[in-house]
Amino acid sequence: MGRRLLHVGILLLVGWTAQSQSRSPVDSLDRSTIVLEDYLDLSSVDLEGQADVEALAELLEEGVDINTAGFTELQCVPGIDPTIAQEILDTRRRHPFRSLVELRRVNGISEDLYDRISPFLRLNPSRQGAAPAEFRWRARTSGEMERRTGYLDGSYPGSNVRIYNRLDARSSWFELPGGAPSGRVTGGVLTEKDPGELRFADFITAYVMIETSNAWRVLVGDFAMDAGQGLTFARGHGLGFTADVLGVARDRGGGFTPYRSSDENALYRGVAVTAPLAVGRAEVFYSNRRLNARVDSLGMITSFDAQGLFRTASELKRKGASREETTGFRIASALMERLSIGVNGVRTTFGDPVAPAALTGAVRSVAQSGSVDLRYSSEVWSSGGEVSVTGEGRSAVVATAVCRPVDRFSLGGGIRWYDRGFETYRGALFSGADGKGTAGGVYVSAAVSPADDATLQGYYDISYGYPDAGGGTFSTARRDWFTQGRIGIGKDVQLEARTRLRTNPEQVILITPGGLVEWSEKTERKWDVRFTVDVRPASRFLSRTRLEASTARLGTPARSEHGLLISEELQFGIWSAVDVSTRFALFDTDSYETRMYQMERDVQGSFSNPPLYGKGVRWYVLARFRVLVNVRLSAKYALLSKEEVTSLYSGEDLIDGRQDGTLTLQLDCRL
Repeated sequence: MGRRLLHVGILLLVGWTAQSQSRSPVDSLDRSTIVLEDYLDLSSVDLEGQADVEALAELLEEGVDINTAGFTELQCVPGIDPTIAQEILDTRRRHPFRSLVELRRVNGISEDLYDRISPFLRLNPSRQGAAPAEFRWRARTSGEMERRTGYLDGSYPGSNVRIYNRLDARSSWFELPGGAPSGRVTGGVLTEKDPGELRFADFITAYVMIETSNAWRVLVGDFAMDAGQGLTFARGHGLGFTADVLGVARDRGGGFTPYRSSDENALYRGVAVTAPLAVGRAEVFYSNRRLNARVDSLGMITSFDAQGLFRTASELKRKGASREETTGFRIASALMERLSIGVNGVRTTFGDPVAPAALTGAVRSVAQSGSVDLRYSSEVWSSGGEVSVTGEGRSAVVATAVCRPVDRFSLGGGIRWYDRGFETYRGALFSGADGKGTAGGVYVSAAVSPADDATLQGYYDISYGYPDAGGGTFSTARRDWFTQGRIGIGKDVQLEARTRLRTNPEQVILITPGGLVEWSEKTERKWDVRFTVDVRPASRFLSRTRLEASTARLGTPARSEHGLLISEELQFGIWSAVDVSTRFALFDTDSYETRMYQMERDVQGSFSNPPLYGKGVRWYVLARFRVLVNVRLSAKYALLSKEEVTSLYSGEDLIDGRQDGTLTLQLDCRL
């Protein structure tokens, strides 16, 4: 332990030495990824390649124009709830924003909230004098430093390198002849090879989109779809609850968007069209693509692929094993100034029959559903809801609301109910927190900002489940409490404390034709507490010290397990063109059940959230170097080292040793 503490001390010494070179006002430390890390830090899954996360990473790079963004687009920014979005619209209707700082005059935006949302926002320059086209290219290579069993025995035929390439192009707005509305063309292509896969571009996604100034859009290629509360259409699979406690009331009615993710299963592939209506818009699409799925010897789909990894012989059998043909539409209309309605419908035909194990219900080759969503918004109150019905007659209802009765205080909440057997194929259930067999639940949240540099927020959620028809295990009242407090001490120090308690009581019931014959109950409980101290004595220096503890009560008979994590993170600038981030984390947990996730900074556009369990050390160093004005080079080395073990992981991913290192290089160019 003494040697580990020495390492932490050296890390602090290096950072404070670098501070003396970090006072240049040329370029302040990039706060955007720090804000997003805090937002995603409740995630208990690996975030690599998730469509939802990559969309947020793209939001950091593109930004949302506060003078042109609509009600829904503003809510894409973590921290902007529907009432804040409406306040921004009402404020700019009176006086368009001339700088981001003017957002502070908007009711409900405190200094702390402004600091959290401003990295995602921007002001678009005038179209006059803009370049005729813009190109962006990103090349990323990530290599595993240790050899896994799959490479040694030939199960993984490809190299242990992940290769990612993305090219985006966008023209400036141009005038069409004959007095027609102006137009713009955008397009992009993305390729990726995961470690162990054989082909250089094992996954390819591309699109071309034409849009006009009068709101027409035509897209050919790959796209995603969002609508309402996500019951019928959702961009990804849901992130679960986040530290944006009022975000559950966010409107998802953005319609289709170009697909720019490396998630191989969350896309549509075909043609999508948006047509303006007198008081709204209509969107229709057609998609026909190969489907990654497990097909058994009887020609029946037994499961859909969720990982997008195609290395071993069994995994390769799932790649493009079936087909999926989808048609869908969304009609959104404003009933009055602050009230809107949306009607959605989708029908998917599979190339092979789908077994009940993959989609709830009887064997079928078609999945279809429709829904209606409503949204009302004002300066102090916003509410939305969606009612969905599947082709099998199963229904679901989700309703959310957020209000700000007084300045600096907001309340939010949501209710959901799912019919037994309801399942959405391409949507996402409430905040991604529920799965098959969930009957419904209630969510309430609150946020208060007693001072410009202080916030207190939290949520409480309870959900219920259905037992299987023949008995089984189900959750009777799963509960999730979360609270977070943050306060600034002067301009240089910020303190944060958060706690989360999750309980999962389960009943085991055996039902026979004669009735109930056996019943038992067990309760699993996990409690996490975390304290963070941020010190920023200079514009390009940040020290983040974190202590986290976890306690879990599991199993029958009940047993208690514990975990502890201590980390020190430094972010600093060297000269005016280099930013460096490094973290050293010590962890000690009794088992995987008390694992901890700690969001890491990564190369631009990527995020990692590795699970830490057992006893060991996790550290990384990330450097970003601005070679030219429009050229940036990034490099990251991360190492996991565990004690009291002789190997890591299992199966084909087994590493004969106790260390797992990864080296990532990335080049970003903008022309």
